[in-house]
Amino acid sequence: MLSQTGQRLGADAIMVGHVYRFRERVGGGLSAESPASVAFDIYLIDCRQVTTPWSAFYDVTQEALSDNLSGFRDFFRRGGRWVTAEELAAAAMDQIFEDFPRR
Repeated sequence: MLSQTGQRLGADAIMVGHVYRFRERVGGGLSAESPASVAFDIYLIDCRQVTTPWSAFYDVTQEALSDNLSGFRDFFRRGGRWVTAEELAAAAMDQIFEDFPRR
């Protein structure tokens, strides 16, 4: 159990994640045959109380603006181009940790 490992290490909490999909785009920044796609989750585990007080899940495949007009904010936030899987994952982490609980 992960909380027991954290306890043995003297940690109050640990963070663990799983990557389910990390698929790189095929093509360049201006046109892509296949878009970047990432899916992962992150869990904060309280080792003392053996609880999971916070978690996040992210699953996105970049879409062309012409296919999804409601995604225009994300499209322009990404510079109006096809991004790499690494860029997509980094933006996801920024977005996820904006909502991370602060003490």
